[in-house]
Amino acid sequence: MAEIDFEENVTLVLASGDLVYNDTCSFTDGEHTIRIYANDTQGNCNTTQTVTFTVDTITPSVSIDSPQDNAIMNASSVTVTWSGSDPSPGSGIQTYAYQLDGGAWTNTTATSHTFTDLAEGEHTVRIKVYDWAGNEEVASVTFIVDTEDPTVSIISPEDDTTFEKDRVTVEWTGSDEGSGIDHYEVRIDNSGWETVDGTSYEFTDLNDGEHTVDVRVIDKSEKASMVSVSFTVNTSPIGGPGMMEEILIGAGVGVAIAAVAVALYFLKWKKT
Repeated sequence: MAEIDFEENVTLVLASGDLVYNDTCSFTDGEHTIRIYANDTQGNCNTTQTVTFTVDTITPSVSIDSPQDNAIMNASSVTVTWSGSDPSPGSGIQTYAYQLDGGAWTNTTATSHTFTDLAEGEHTVRIKVYDWAGNEEVASVTFIVDTEDPTVSIISPEDDTTFEKDRVTVEWTGSDEGSGIDHYEVRIDNSGWETVDGTSYEFTDLNDGEHTVDVRVIDKSEKASMVSVSFTVNTSPIGGPGMMEEILIGAGVGVAIAAVAVALYFLKWKKT
């Protein structure tokens, strides 16, 4: 006789050889026990055989606790922590595995791992959980490593350029391998910073003389770099600031020399 979960009893009659009984049963998730025992024709009971097993069709769960998705990390080492569960009537968590940027999976029983020597830029970590029944689930997190300052350089004008107009356009270029550029700021002659969207800015109504423009780049992790350029504005039709004064001084010297020459001539004439 065979018994399955106390729900089914089957009587087997032995003619000769071994007794074989096959049946298909449906089980709910959870633990189940099969007991098999035999009686002879005299009513004697032999040793009972028992098999216990667990049915688990439910996938476990896993979630990443830190870092947050799209977080910007200011270090090349990042620790990822996670938690998993496979509540009753599941079979329980057997192991975890982690993967970086589509690489090989590494099994672990821990719930955290530190990734080191990460390059600048975006990275994706995937965490997989397995239960004892072979069910699995995956969670992922993407973060950005940004340990370096952004860079910025001025394309035009060149340093110490002279302009014969009161309007000057400054152009620049910038880059950031980590979190990316957030925005640029410009100022002239140590005035207040002004935020700009593009990579150029026109300064207008400039006075004659020397000017200095500062361009600052700020990335998404709030790191900043600055570059400067100096130029001269000269809108005078003759030649620039101070030129008229030089001409007038030169003219004055010429008049003085002429006056001295005339005076010397008259003195010589009187003597004769």
